[in-house]
Amino acid sequence: MIDQSFIEKNKPEERLFEILRKEGIKLIQELCGKVWTDYNVHDPGITILEQVCYAMTELAYRTGFDVADILTREDGKIDFEHQAIFAPHRIFPNQALTPLDYEKLILDSLPEIENIWVEKSGEISGLYRIKIRAEKNISQSKAKTQALIKSVKQVFCKSRNLCEDISDVNMVKNRYCRLYADIEVSGHRNPAHILAQIYDQCATLISPGITYNSRDDLIQQGKTQDEFFTGPLLEHGFMADTPAARKQAFVNISDLPALILSIKGVVSVNSLFLEDCQTHEKYYDIIKQDESGSILCLEFPEEEDHIFVTLSKRLRQYDISLNELTRQYERLKSTHGRLGISTEEVVKSRRLPSGRFRDLGQYHSIMDQFPNSYGINRFGIPPSYPENEKAKAKQLKAYLLFFEQPMANFLETLGNIPDIFSLDPDLDRTSFSRLLDNTNAPEIEQLYVDGPEACGRKLDRIIEQYDNFYDRRNRVLDYLLALYGEKFTQNSLGAFNYYYSERGLARWFIKNKIKFLTYLPEISSKRASGYNYRQTSWNTENIAGLKLKTSILLGFQLHHSRSLTIAFTRHGLELIPDANLSELNHGTVEIQYVTPGDIAERIETPFQRIEFKHREKNLNDTDIQSLFKKIIFLKSHFLNESSMKNGLDFNNYRIGQISDDTWQIIFKPHAKSRWCYLSSHRHRDSAIRSANHLRCFIKTLNIMSEGMHLVEHLLLRPEDISRGPSETPDDFFFFRVSAVFPSWTARCANPGFRQLAEETVRINAPAHIAVDFYWLGFQQMLEFEILYHDWLEKKKAEKNSCPETQKLANRIVRFLIKHKSRKSTTCFL
Repeated sequence: MIDQSFIEKNKPEERLFEILRKEGIKLIQELCGKVWTDYNVHDPGITILEQVCYAMTELAYRTGFDVADILTREDGKIDFEHQAIFAPHRIFPNQALTPLDYEKLILDSLPEIENIWVEKSGEISGLYRIKIRAEKNISQSKAKTQALIKSVKQVFCKSRNLCEDISDVNMVKNRYCRLYADIEVSGHRNPAHILAQIYDQCATLISPGITYNSRDDLIQQGKTQDEFFTGPLLEHGFMADTPAARKQAFVNISDLPALILSIKGVVSVNSLFLEDCQTHEKYYDIIKQDESGSILCLEFPEEEDHIFVTLSKRLRQYDISLNELTRQYERLKSTHGRLGISTEEVVKSRRLPSGRFRDLGQYHSIMDQFPNSYGINRFGIPPSYPENEKAKAKQLKAYLLFFEQPMANFLETLGNIPDIFSLDPDLDRTSFSRLLDNTNAPEIEQLYVDGPEACGRKLDRIIEQYDNFYDRRNRVLDYLLALYGEKFTQNSLGAFNYYYSERGLARWFIKNKIKFLTYLPEISSKRASGYNYRQTSWNTENIAGLKLKTSILLGFQLHHSRSLTIAFTRHGLELIPDANLSELNHGTVEIQYVTPGDIAERIETPFQRIEFKHREKNLNDTDIQSLFKKIIFLKSHFLNESSMKNGLDFNNYRIGQISDDTWQIIFKPHAKSRWCYLSSHRHRDSAIRSANHLRCFIKTLNIMSEGMHLVEHLLLRPEDISRGPSETPDDFFFFRVSAVFPSWTARCANPGFRQLAEETVRINAPAHIAVDFYWLGFQQMLEFEILYHDWLEKKKAEKNSCPETQKLANRIVRFLIKHKSRKSTTCFL
């Protein structure tokens, strides 16, 4: 369809005032047409209508500002990260996924490497064999070679995928050859430039390397913004999306003259051959690669006597300086090697959207627009006027407030759009109010009987009643997630709520979505990544992408690699099975149970339910120490497993007065248990406070114990697979991970939540990886974490074949095999 070429007139937004005025008069006629019949412009009612309509057009005008203007803050900047608007280089790239990606990353990170080959190892699925060709000064030094191999491993480990690792890294030897040629040139080009180009192009043909593209190159190729950042993010520009040149079986020397003739200034190639630098054998047709695995390379002359290419013009041979030749050669190498400008500088050179701060929340009262005769604008009403006229002016101002206050509130909300559409965790409203004061409405504060501050608080409460905050905030966050093709529905999580009140649960849902959005660039780019085992991972965010995403989706408060038992051990607590609880009555700790008579006579009457208050903040150290001095379980440094769930239920606590100055708390630790004594207090308030603190402490133990360990079986492999533990299954090390969860928390003890957790891991795990699930008890988890932590620390060492490291790995393998129940789920997607 051909676009219309004329200028459109009378756009709807330009006629908004007329539309509103016409609709307003229509409503007036419907409501009071029997008593109000004069709708001419001189009528005061029409004047008020027109002023309100004009103010509404101002609201529409401000709402129509560009999004960049609306998001611009007072400092004139847009906080893109805070608005969950991620720059292309943050959201488009991904972790290395293919051998080509690994080659790009390593080549980009280590300028000493001229070429690299990342190939699958035939030993175990997920292992790679890496071959590198380095610069001449590196390959001839054993120390530099070892340092380079170490660097290659570090780069790989930093960017490796889940269940992938290096089998070995080998340095490919260079087999150097010299170029002999007699070449005729013409024109005015510098002979050193021509000769440098000859060496450069011949070297590329003999041993192809890598090339980078500039941003302008990609634009000329028709690449879009997302295609710029396809694959891993590199530091030195955009590498050509072609695999590193594979080892050629031979080099056809007859291709070299045609290549040289394509260089500007070259007229003819009179003679040309290659000579092996080691054997001094000459080659005129083809030169085969050495069967030993070395790579044929062209030697660049390091001395003037080693320049065996002669350039002549009209029988006059040029004498070319080695320094000039070297300088020109290095310049040429840099043009198709690493760019002079880094990717970061390329990113910064792109102009991000910017806007103009409009102060959208500022409101100007329509009272100032009224004629002086109304007595409500800045000039007010003359002092000489009768009191009844002054009262009428105040009455009109009060009447207009019913129109003005909602409009002022609207603009205040519009001005807070940057906060509403943000990742601000402290935001507690989506509708805002601004009480009109003397700065924006003439002498309006004299109408507030209780004063501006009190009226402002009342207005906030009124707005809060109509601000469906949780629904609106969730919809805003859903919109921000949808910008990146993500969604985070939490209905299933809500079915397993043991920790929060109804309002607390709604806040928790919002907090989870904000956390998901905050980590979205990492979740998106590193979804298949493994952790870097060359760096510290315990108590850090050096974790696998699968663990990060599933931890957030399951609502775990902490997602980093850490101990899941430390919430107990830091307080010297032990979690015991329910069956062991009754046995303690015969040991060193005496549990005081309430007798059946007490249950019948005292619990039903004097003992009452406790007034509980949901507490969102954790207890401080003083509160916790007080609990350990009063609560019998904590005084004895133990807690039974069912208390992790029952201790969260208000119905399992009772309080009763035993004497005038003694109040007791009793508790039902598990379903089949009798009520047992917890503590005594001199005052009822103290007892209630202790019970509330105990529930809060148990909630904290639950939340801090939730998490997951993700064990990659490939990293546990012995140097020789056949020498691993005898009971190891044949496929144990092949694309397999173990997800280890605690079984003792209120949520993790629920079979429904376990099913949800396993499904979440399966859905987000790479399709080719099998997942084994473990739900360990407290003592089992303690045993596992000691092994796992020690192994992680040993694994950081350079020597993979360290006997101590492998012993720990074998113990972990045996542990996993031993505790894999028949019900444990293994899943391929």
